[in-house]
Amino acid sequence: MARLLAPTLQKLIDSNTTTAKDLGEMAGVSSSTIYRWINGESEPDFDSIRLILHHLSDTDAQLAILTAFIAGTPWTVTQTVGDLDVNQDGHVGTEDALDSAISCVLVASDSLQQIRMACRDGKVTQAEAQRVAQLLADVINQCSITQQVVMSIAQPVRKKAK
Repeated sequence: MARLLAPTLQKLIDSNTTTAKDLGEMAGVSSSTIYRWINGESEPDFDSIRLILHHLSDTDAQLAILTAFIAGTPWTVTQTVGDLDVNQDGHVGTEDALDSAISCVLVASDSLQQIRMACRDGKVTQAEAQRVAQLLADVINQCSITQQVVMSIAQPVRKKAK
């Protein structure tokens, strides 16, 4: 476990962002297990962290936990902007995954066409290069939302600890 996760969890509890009991319920473990993580007596597995991230509504807390968990590994964190309920029907499901995938393809197609137009004469201005970089970032963001929707509807439900 990254040595930064324990103080990050403690800070979230101390700042009243969440409680050990709530974290335990999110991860499907007891609150005493959360305190063992904080005290360095045991380490959470990836699935426990994934469940906490899925159920924790505070995006800053999510990012802090994930960043601490992967510190010292080759993994990186990319934060996407976008609601997983893509079609705004009140729940995340298969239609959201399909709608997001369709949007991803459309954004990619539009971006590639604009990149082609910007590069037609072989001379790309700094403004065009920045616009192209933003278009590519939009494609990556939309693909990430699609991935998150698919992961959200495919994740198994874990039993709560007693």
